[in-house]
Amino acid sequence: GTLTIPSGVTVIGPRAFEGTGLTGLILPDTVTTINSRAFAGCTALAGTVRIPDSVTFLAEDAFDGSPVTLIFGDGDVTTDTDLPSTGTDIPSTDTDLPGGDIIITMTDLPEGIEYEMTDEGCVITGYTGKRDAELVLPAAINGIPVGAIGDYAFRGCIALASVTLPAAVTDIGNYAFMGCT
Repeated sequence: GTLTIPSGVTVIGPRAFEGTGLTGLILPDTVTTINSRAFAGCTALAGTVRIPDSVTFLAEDAFDGSPVTLIFGDGDVTTDTDLPSTGTDIPSTDTDLPGGDIIITMTDLPEGIEYEMTDEGCVITGYTGKRDAELVLPAAINGIPVGAIGDYAFRGCIALASVTLPAAVTDIGNYAFMGCT
């Protein structure tokens, strides 16, 4: 059915509704952030979704694989196929999306990194990528500095070869690397 996000919600987290059977979506004017893959793979989500003017961050892959037409606050129309689908598809310079102040900037995000945007900056919240990787975390995601590693973010990544943290990280959460042997 149709999901109506209640007024007062400001952030929609990474993968919040990924792969669900939503057929419609109504966003309130309080939403400011729609994170990575929030509505990706919602293959039944057809028709249009209005992105309110209040949205200041829209992840480049927020609607990946969802056959939806996005209408931005001023009425300009774009389809998900017009949005970059991966970090490598994002232009290397700032690009204004139709109808607003939404900016997507270049980022080389390692596969499997999960993150969320907070008032303090970007927080790495999880990792689902290759376990034997030599992981180098980016200094910024979509132009926002990575300042923290969240609680349990890499917990249980027993075969992770190495992790290089960006210089801007000032907070490493509880149990962030627990069990990384």
